Formats: sequence, C-alpha cells, structure tokens
Amino acid sequence: MRALLASMTSTMLAFAPARANAATKTVAVVSSAEPEPGPTKAISGETPRDTRVQPRFTGTALLVSAGLAGALGISANIARAVLLQTTCVPTDDSTEEVLNTFYGCVTRSGAAIVGMSALAVASNASATVLATGGGALRGRYDAARATSTTRNTPALMGLGGTVFGLGVVTAVAIRAVYWTGTVCRDIECMNDSISGYVAGVQIGGSLMGIGAGVFAYGAAYHNNVPRSFARLHMRPIIDPSRGMLGLSGRF
Repeated sequence: MRALLASMTSTMLAFAPARANAATKTVAVVSSAEPEPGPTKAISGETPRDTRVQPRFTGTALLVSAGLAGALGISANIARAVLLQTTCVPTDDSTEEVLNTFYGCVTRSGAAIVGMSALAVASNASATVLATGGGALRGRYDAARATSTTRNTPALMGLGGTVFGLGVVTAVAIRAVYWTGTVCRDIECMNDSISGYVAGVQIGGSLMGIGAGVFAYGAAYHNNVPRSFARLHMRPIIDPSRGMLGLSGRF
C-alpha cells in the first residue's frame, strides 16, 4: 500500500509543472496581446429602439382649414348682425315705420340674411368636423414620435369634452332666451338683442370646434402611444490592453 501511494504522489508531482507552465503561457498570451485601436476616451449614449410605423399625415392642413372655416363663420355672423340692425330695425315706433321696415327687411335683405345665417351655421359645423379630424391625426402623429408616456391625455380629453359641452349649452341657451324672452319695445333693445344673439351663437359654435379638436387629439394620442419604451445604453470600456463595448437595456 505504501508503495502504491508513493507511486501516485510521484506521478502527480510530475504533471503539476506541466500544468503550471501551460497556465503561465496562457496568461502571457493574453497580457502580451496588442491593444485594439479605438477611441481615446469612454463615451456613453442612449439610443431608442423604435420600430413604430410613422404616420404620413400630420393633421396640420385640417387644423388650418378648421381655423379658416371658423373665421368664415365669424364673418358671416357679423354680416348677418349688420344687415339685421341696418335694415330690420325701425327708426321709430310708429306703425307705418314698423311696417315699412319689415317690408324692406323681407324684400331687400331677406335673402342675404338667410344666406349669411346658413353660411355661418355651415362654416361653424365644418370647423368642428375639420378640427376633430385634424386633432385626431395630430395626436396619432405625435404619439408615433413620443419618447415617454408623461403626457396627461385623460386631462386633455376631459378638457376637450368640457369645452365642447359648454359650447353646446351656450348655443342652445342663447337661442332659447332669444326666442322665448321678453319682446323688445324699443330700438335700443332690438339692437342689443340682435348683437347678443349673434355673438352667443358664434361663441357656442367656436367652443364646440375647439373642444372637439382637443378631445380628438387627446384620444388619438392615448390610443396610439406605446405603454413602454425600450432603451439600449452603449458604453465603450477602454483599458491599456483591450477595448470592449458594454450594452445594457430597459424594456
């Protein structure tokens, strides 16, 4: 038994130098490797990995068209108010003047007043539709280029819905007050009521257009923005003997 143990011990001692020499050679090869050419200083950056399809339309044309349609509606309402005040309001309270003014209003300005009224309604309705479409396209466009989810889209949707509802209430209330209110008995009251009626109708229409556009933008952005964003962090690591590129990510 003692002879066998002595033989095994001598065999292990014989192989140990060979392994030590091999390990030494390996370390020598690594340490003597020539350094790879690379940058002289470490840099770091953040590159988003974005594979989203970019929308073709930005909605700008529709939003500009909505503004122009709204301006046309305002102009039509101003023209309607001027026609009503200049041709449909009598200069005194006599029966003859009232009849003559009414006759002139119907025959000379009636068609123009009806036309301006129809143009104002159509322009405001078109502005609301265009603002809705433009807001939706713009929200989708911005969502495709978003780098975070910090935009408070529920607040935008709530604001847009509130403004739109306020416009509806204003347009309905002003018509109800005008047509069911006290009948004017003097010229000043007639002029004031015409001005107030036209202004109220226009304000209601403008609020509906603005509210619809803001709501559509918030809804489109909320439905299209990613819920998370991938990030790749690249950091070159340089030491005297070698260079490496480190990658880390957040998904």
